[in-house]
Amino acid sequence: MLDVVSGIIVSMRSQILIIVVLILSALTNTIEASAKPELRGCWVSGWGDGFLTPEQADETIRLAKLANLNTIFVQVRKVGDAYYRSSFEPRATNISAPDDYDPLAYIIEKAHAEGIKVHAWVNMFRVWTGSTPPSNQQHVALRFPGWISKRYDGNINASDGLFLDPGVPEVCDYTLNIVVDIVRNYNVDGVHLDYVRYAGRDYGYASAAVARFNEETNRCGIPAPNDPEWCKWRRDQVTSLVKRIYKAIKQEKPDIIVSAAVVCWGSSSDNFENTSPYLKVHQDWLSWLKMGYVDAVVPMNYKNESVVREAKWYRDWLDAFRRWRVERHIYNGLLFLADSDKVVRQIEACRHRNIAGIVGFTFNATDKRKSLVETLRKTVFSEFVNPPTMPWLASDISNNTQGCIFSKEKH
Repeated sequence: MLDVVSGIIVSMRSQILIIVVLILSALTNTIEASAKPELRGCWVSGWGDGFLTPEQADETIRLAKLANLNTIFVQVRKVGDAYYRSSFEPRATNISAPDDYDPLAYIIEKAHAEGIKVHAWVNMFRVWTGSTPPSNQQHVALRFPGWISKRYDGNINASDGLFLDPGVPEVCDYTLNIVVDIVRNYNVDGVHLDYVRYAGRDYGYASAAVARFNEETNRCGIPAPNDPEWCKWRRDQVTSLVKRIYKAIKQEKPDIIVSAAVVCWGSSSDNFENTSPYLKVHQDWLSWLKMGYVDAVVPMNYKNESVVREAKWYRDWLDAFRRWRVERHIYNGLLFLADSDKVVRQIEACRHRNIAGIVGFTFNATDKRKSLVETLRKTVFSEFVNPPTMPWLASDISNNTQGCIFSKEKH
């Protein structure tokens, strides 16, 4: 009888030991999973408080560190203006500090001290918003009115502002020079391109752009907005500039990360050529990834988690990102302006699909920022991790792209 009891005790001990080992293994796996490299980014816009004074920048960095974010995308060009010492464009008028305050330089210094990466967020083609035109005579829209993109009917004002026309060669040279100027003069970890697209399918009708299209295609007249050859030509103009920017940046500083905030409006599709970026704004960002013209894209997957249709769209796009995965990275853009629990839910949906990271819009000083930080640090971002590595950055990019112009002249 004693032998039987002893056997039972030994068996129970063995089972308990197995259970303990399994629990420890599960905990270890959880810790390893949570410590997996992941881009945890935030956009900090020039439109609101966030870095317009040193005090704002200090608070933004403090909260980003508290939330265990590892990357800040700080807007240095909003609408043809500059939140840095620009060789080309006027200082932004809403900077609330004396002229000796350089927002970009300051936030780089403070963020790097906390181990946080800084990417210079540059609005590319959109250079103004609102119905009142810019008053500063040095603004690009006033200096070069022929560069402004027109609609098919001749109107120049898009629903979200004035856009420069990618089909005008001088526009692309000017925009490239702005980016290279930043890279040469600031210790940024990355350059983040935004509004690198047309305002809409009906845009791109600057006189110089149409004339160039006709010359290159041996055509005449004004092409219709849905003309296939005209649509492809406009997509090619955007892609060409992205390609040139990548080449120019890598020639200056090969380790700088080049990324782009890209469109993913509405519903997704199995075929990228049926999606909103490709059809509506001539932004072929999937090709940029495949061809190595960017290191990463951040689709702005801004969907309302409380609306059933939008919650489905959000996840459909995530599934598409997973299907379209190539060597280069896709990070998911989501709304930090939503309720914290919904932000967490959307981050978890990204992790479920092994998305390489997220970027939240926006991390400016809103009434929700502090509660969001507390939620993130107690749930999905409970510890700091580094962004994922990009092995290709060490490779030779000399044959990857071609074409680079840089001029110190302001045109």
